[in-house]
Amino acid sequence: MGARCITFTLHLNADATLMSQIGILVAWMIASNRMTDTIAFFVGWVRDASLVVRLAVIMTDRNHTQINVLKAIYPDSQILLCKWHVLCVM
Repeated sequence: MGARCITFTLHLNADATLMSQIGILVAWMIASNRMTDTIAFFVGWVRDASLVVRLAVIMTDRNHTQINVLKAIYPDSQILLCKWHVLCVM
């Protein structure tokens, strides 16, 4: 069996009221694991490479590793859960 890949995408939106509209793609990652170190490296790289980009609102699925990393690296950002992912899990 081959490696299981995951994707992680950062979009830029002005505020929470625009989350239903298309955001601006900030970054997209494909990785073979969901490890904290892997996600932290990627999100930290995005932050350091894009110093003028301040993510006010971040939408993610219910992945707790992603949420914890995002809270640590972007502590002033609002993190929202994707409605589709929340409804699919239930």
